[in-house]
Amino acid sequence: MNSPTARRVLLFGVLLLLGLTVTFGAASCSHPFAGSGGGQHGAIAVTAGPPVLRTAASRTLEPEHPPQVETYSISGRGPSGSRFEVAIASFDELEPIAELVVGDWTVEVEGRGSSAAVVLTGETVVTVLAGRLNTAQVVLEPAAGLGVLELDIGWPDTFSDAPEVSARLERVAGGDGDWEEFLAFELQGTEGAFYSGSLESGYYILELEIRSEGVREWGDAYAVRMLANETSSLSLLLTARDYALAVDWYSSRSDDVLERAYELPFELDEDAMSAVTPVSLYAPPSDTLYELQWNLQMLDMPAVWSAVDASGAVTVAVVDTGIAEHITDFDGDTFVPGRAFWEDEQGEIHDGPHTDDDVGHGTHIAGIIAQATDNAYGTAGMAHGVKVMPVKVFDAATAGNGSVGAIAAGIEWAAENGADIINMSFGVPDTVTAAELELLQTAVTNAAGHGALVVAAVGNDNASVASPAAFAEVLAVGAVGPNRERMADPGNEEFGSNYGPELEVVAPGGGRILDEFNIPAFEGWILQQTIEQTTIVDFPTILHDTPENAGPDGDFVYMFGTSQAAAHVSALAALIKSREPSLSSDEIRSAMRETTIDLGAPGHDHYYGYGLIDPVAALSLGLYDYTRREQTVTQTGLRRDAIEIRRLQADAGTINASLSFEPDLSADPVLLLYDAAGNPVAVGEAGPEGLSFEYDVKLAGGTYYLVVILQ
Repeated sequence: MNSPTARRVLLFGVLLLLGLTVTFGAASCSHPFAGSGGGQHGAIAVTAGPPVLRTAASRTLEPEHPPQVETYSISGRGPSGSRFEVAIASFDELEPIAELVVGDWTVEVEGRGSSAAVVLTGETVVTVLAGRLNTAQVVLEPAAGLGVLELDIGWPDTFSDAPEVSARLERVAGGDGDWEEFLAFELQGTEGAFYSGSLESGYYILELEIRSEGVREWGDAYAVRMLANETSSLSLLLTARDYALAVDWYSSRSDDVLERAYELPFELDEDAMSAVTPVSLYAPPSDTLYELQWNLQMLDMPAVWSAVDASGAVTVAVVDTGIAEHITDFDGDTFVPGRAFWEDEQGEIHDGPHTDDDVGHGTHIAGIIAQATDNAYGTAGMAHGVKVMPVKVFDAATAGNGSVGAIAAGIEWAAENGADIINMSFGVPDTVTAAELELLQTAVTNAAGHGALVVAAVGNDNASVASPAAFAEVLAVGAVGPNRERMADPGNEEFGSNYGPELEVVAPGGGRILDEFNIPAFEGWILQQTIEQTTIVDFPTILHDTPENAGPDGDFVYMFGTSQAAAHVSALAALIKSREPSLSSDEIRSAMRETTIDLGAPGHDHYYGYGLIDPVAALSLGLYDYTRREQTVTQTGLRRDAIEIRRLQADAGTINASLSFEPDLSADPVLLLYDAAGNPVAVGEAGPEGLSFEYDVKLAGGTYYLVVILQ
């Protein structure tokens, strides 16, 4: 009975025997094995377990109808005519049932039903070794003979036309071998269908399917164990469960549709689906101070880093106080040779190679753009991997003030030497002469003519946009804080993010500067590693309570202002250029402007421009042509604890799904969204009209599966 077919489809549980009456040779006794078999005998225990069957789709099924066994008879034949017999009620615990003479034993098991007829049989051979517990594993199969299979399927009388019922029966163990048969049902009016037929003993997989007007409405698979002289019955009552599933999403395929799927490419825990907790696919970087970088969290940078790598072919020039390239958190950064520019007392512009930062401002700006990310140290930068070009036009000797001539020379030099983006976190005062302003305008125009995207801070004076941000060729950037409100200080009307028609976008730069106790509100400032400085701001700005602060290697410093906001925009521009190197500066600018999160008054306004930059949207919807797809699936017909699967291709933006259903549905449905790897990413929440969710695919476009559970 231990056929190759049976071994292929059966799995064993550990089933045990304890304190049994056994017959050994001609004598009988009742005792458990005490471990004293010595060298002549060994103990034996017998296990037998129910099978587990698998469908063609690898779905695991346990037999729908287990046998009704009253007693099990276990017997054995060993060397020199030795025998034993024992009768038990069930296999519950593994215990030794006898001491046997060493050698080969044939162990037989018979299961008897209420009529004492044999319904299960099994046999195996085991070699008994001395002084140990020997286990005999027996495969139990239905005894030979015919049983009766009855199938009764019903549906409500509200259906005017009876659906089509089909059934495929496949034998997987027992009888004369594997075979399959399609069953013919007898319709019972318009309310059901019935099947009755005789089958050989064995294990079968029964696949049922219901179709209405040629459309598959429901299907399921069952494992059936047929026993001689017994009837196996399966009754199903299907109900009408109507629902409407409305979905809209972005796809790169204009012909994309919500496809019906009958299988998932991953295992699904059906028992846990109604209690699914969405998983986050974007882990934060390992930088030890990242939790304090609210700015990068606001911009959803982990989602960006998971899909976009900053390219070393992109160069960002930082026109500022120079850069302290030696500090620890620039580990792995690539700096291209820069230049320093200054004006002497006679008004002559000079330049030289020494671009080290002696103020701290330029290093802080460069850190926002490109400091090392996910290196288990300090803070993260937005676009780590791009090249950084230091252009020094301010120094400590002038307390952070530079000449317009030196600044103009630095801008033109950066553009002429390969800068793709030029960051200018400064503004010139209103006292500059018309000639100086024209000189600065010319430098910016020439830089734009070389193809560079010029980004500048609007200023912190709570006044009109300062130059060079006010120039048309420049992308003017304002600042917002953690609450997405414009940077301001309620106690100081002369401080705040500048405003005006030239303002294009806003980015994280700082919120409220002082709290209600007139103490610096560091938690709303921008944290980055730089050298200690006191010449730009009037407050102590060092984060003193972190072990990473290491003197000459740089300190982690909180700073705020539109200077920091501009750096975020330059970093995003570098990421866009990394993803699509062929884009022009105008196209990069447009990608950021057209995907902002609108703040303040609707549309463009003087305080927030077009809105807050959105890196995820800029790097997807801002670059590629997507079609917004909308589709509603109305499902009417037969259901029984069914799982409906719909597949779609989503490449950007959000997937919005809503499931509405009849109020008298017998059980609450479940609406889930899985990605292609089998991660549950969204769960429908109950509302007045059904279930719904909104899921942002961010930059992880691909195949998604909507799962509707009707239970």
